[in-house]
Amino acid sequence: MSFAAVLALASLAAAPVSTSRLGLVVEGSDADTVALLAKCPRLVVVPLPEGAQLSSAIGNVIASYRASCSGAIVVAQVALPLDVTTVDFGTAGNLWSTDWLPEVMAAGTLFNHAVDGVEGPSEPKPTTTATDLVAFWSNFAVLVHGSGFLPVVGSLPPGLPSGAGSSSDAFCAVASAVANAVGSGAYGWSYHARSTTMSTDLATEEKTTFAYRQIASDCHLTAPLYLTEAGPAARAWQQGDLGWLAFLDGEVANDAEVVGAALLESGGTDSFALTPIASGLEAYLANPTPSDGGTDGGTDGGTDGGSGGGGSGGGGGGGSIGSTHMGCAAGGASLVALLLLPIALLRRRRASQGAKR
Repeated sequence: MSFAAVLALASLAAAPVSTSRLGLVVEGSDADTVALLAKCPRLVVVPLPEGAQLSSAIGNVIASYRASCSGAIVVAQVALPLDVTTVDFGTAGNLWSTDWLPEVMAAGTLFNHAVDGVEGPSEPKPTTTATDLVAFWSNFAVLVHGSGFLPVVGSLPPGLPSGAGSSSDAFCAVASAVANAVGSGAYGWSYHARSTTMSTDLATEEKTTFAYRQIASDCHLTAPLYLTEAGPAARAWQQGDLGWLAFLDGEVANDAEVVGAALLESGGTDSFALTPIASGLEAYLANPTPSDGGTDGGTDGGTDGGSGGGGSGGGGGGGSIGSTHMGCAAGGASLVALLLLPIALLRRRRASQGAKR
């Protein structure tokens, strides 16, 4: 049976995405990635290799995932060339037509035309002042939007931007300029929810993992938010981090604007690979039980004597960013077609992603 036929059959039997908000950064097509995508995570972020075409093996697994998972969202992330270290207005214009658009279009062909959004380079720095970032992101948004994709802007590192909460807030200026350039409903923004402590204490994590809540409040944002990197900031994944994933999932479920949290990284070969928790994450995506972080008692470690179970009795569902801390219930979904795909590894490192070093 041809690969096109496999995709056609998969699309006829598409399963709904997992009710978990957890997703994946996909950097390879190994057995763990195939198994994880088979559970239909709702968000997949695919970093595109700078100056090279994405491997057909990754293209195959993403195409089959998208065809087999109803509601799946794929975001392609572009990178700065190795000789470009800062950005300004001209950067987006110089790179979009010559580098980024061809890379996105090539990936889209491999994915069977399944690219929903395009995220800019990871945590870029301005050439001179913060106004360069404003100019870069607004121009980037115009170019991406004009090419028929959803621009995903910001790619913010963990924590608050410079001038947070004041009239000189750097990201508020970016969001305002982008909304003016393409329309308030025509873009998304991105934040990297990486934790320095991997704590399940909300007060501790508010400064890093969940600092996007204050950013959204300060900038009055209603655009969809993509957490395009999530996980430990400075160490490898450990098996004990499964509890943190349930905590993250439960918290993100409170924020209706959050599309998903892509865990860094599946199929990679560096210290951020999901290998130590892959089997546990696969089981979790099949049957999500988000934790409320220990505020209601019971088996999830809270204090009020509740029944636990990851907040299954928490009620209420998702709210808006910065809303009251609540639990949620979840279900699961599965996918079979991916198991037919070849297994290969993509070895790619991008100097521009300094946050992963």
